[in-house]
Amino acid sequence: MDLSQLSRIQSKKAKLVQERSQNASAACDLGFQCLANAFQPENRVQSRQLLIQAYDAFQQALEQQRTNPEPYVGLSYLLTSMEQYDNALVYLEEANRLCPSYPNLQAMFRSITEAQQHKAKLRRQQSGAAKVDRSKPPVPPFKPSEPQPIDYDALYDQTLNLIVQRVHKIMGENRLPHHPTLNSKELELLSIQRKNWRKWHKEVQSNLDILDQEIDVSPLQLQLKPFELLLKRYSDFIVASQLLIELKLRIRDESVLVLAQIREGQGVVDPSDVAILQENLESILDQCDKMADQLDQIEALGFDNSVVLADYEKLIRYVEALQEAIDT
Repeated sequence: MDLSQLSRIQSKKAKLVQERSQNASAACDLGFQCLANAFQPENRVQSRQLLIQAYDAFQQALEQQRTNPEPYVGLSYLLTSMEQYDNALVYLEEANRLCPSYPNLQAMFRSITEAQQHKAKLRRQQSGAAKVDRSKPPVPPFKPSEPQPIDYDALYDQTLNLIVQRVHKIMGENRLPHHPTLNSKELELLSIQRKNWRKWHKEVQSNLDILDQEIDVSPLQLQLKPFELLLKRYSDFIVASQLLIELKLRIRDESVLVLAQIREGQGVVDPSDVAILQENLESILDQCDKMADQLDQIEALGFDNSVVLADYEKLIRYVEALQEAIDT
């Protein structure tokens, strides 16, 4: 009996990595093409839709290969075009972390920072020149009721302010670790955070659904996109962490089992006993195959699996030793 299954695991992993890389590259090319088309004079009417398509393409590229800096650069360009400079810098920093030698990164940092400073200066000038009418009460939060008509303009402004302020705060204060966590308490806190964000996103989406009846909400959707990407990243981080915690326990238990089988296999000559050991080995190989799939899944989510990879490779060496014990 050979270890062809182990070889199949490795070749399968290499094939998946290659496929994800090709898919990510194609999605990235589409994203940059849509981004370029959005700013062509003849596409002025379709520019918002093209920006949404560019965002979706970059997000698809990230789902395929999160270790590729290009989707982050593309998102940074997109957000810069929308004057969302804080969020643009977040994605540019991630691209820089993944590939510090990526062309023109430092020039982009300078350009965005200068634009950010210029925008802040204009805001201060406008704020100083503006006369605030404090006698005018603020627009009350929208509460649908019959038979009052909906003030779509007021709801639009309220929703825009809600998105801009909340997204700016969330994107500025939340940074995920580069590696998934094995700390169950930390994972629980992140899950609570995600739950609260999903609740807020649902409330905003409810407003967008109402507005969509009368007003083009694509500008609001674009403002919301960075938050949705972060929410997806949090969900992927939680899934990857859960997989790692499960894998670490499974690898530990399987290693104990294999070592016990090795001890039992020493000196075994009875054909029926050898057959039992071979059957057990087949079951262990199946488990190794499933664990390899989980390692690939973590990698596909864009996270490092090295925290358990060394233990997995040690398990494979135990399996090879068991195979030798059976064959001798």
